[in-house]
Amino acid sequence: MTVYLIGPGDEIDSKIVTINVTSRTKKPWSKAFSPFYLGPVSVTPFNEKELVSKNFENAWQYCKVYQEYEQENKFRKWFLKGIKNPKAVRFPMGRGAKPLYSLWKGKHLQYVEARFRIYAPLYAWCIENYAQEEFQRLKNLLTKHHKIALFDFDGYDYLRAGFTLEQVMYNHSMKMGHGFVLAMMLTNNRVWEQDFDENKIFHTIVGKSKIGKKLFKMNEDDELNSIEKENEKENEKENEKEKEKEKEK
Repeated sequence: MTVYLIGPGDEIDSKIVTINVTSRTKKPWSKAFSPFYLGPVSVTPFNEKELVSKNFENAWQYCKVYQEYEQENKFRKWFLKGIKNPKAVRFPMGRGAKPLYSLWKGKHLQYVEARFRIYAPLYAWCIENYAQEEFQRLKNLLTKHHKIALFDFDGYDYLRAGFTLEQVMYNHSMKMGHGFVLAMMLTNNRVWEQDFDENKIFHTIVGKSKIGKKLFKMNEDDELNSIEKENEKENEKENEKEKEKEKEK
């Protein structure tokens, strides 16, 4: 059984059944896999009781600590506001902003470890609790065809690169979208349940694949759908308001 991952600009054999697992899919059943629509989900950035995020996307994004909110009180206020927002926000500090770390149970987690401790286990929990039927449909497709491909904006052809799913988790140079977590679940290779090993982290950039018929051709400018763009604009306005308030103080 083989699960391929492709992203914008990738190509794959047209004979392979391909499922778009993003918010942009036109098929309601596969839209259920989008982090925008999964939730609510419990989060524990602070070393205290669990808090609840309206959706998975904001649970993940608002556990990230940016320089502007490094002070605990500021971060707590920003975080609580974010997880209460019913609209998913992919770039809470704007596209391209780099967080200092992610906060989980009071610990500062760097990029790869945060995948292990936060992203993968929370997303898997959401699938197991909110998208059981849809996930079973994916499993049935894989059983029937023996190989399927998942399209994810943060996906890439890891098999062509010669990577295992464990290496996908440890590759610091490439994004790891939710499609990879689905692939891990489908192949019963739940990497996040292994002990995290910092020594396995590596940096390798993977280019676009050029095999077979091109699917889901998109430009980077088209990566965000209208809902995402609208949410991003609203969030930028909120950030500007917060900055103005700080200046007034």
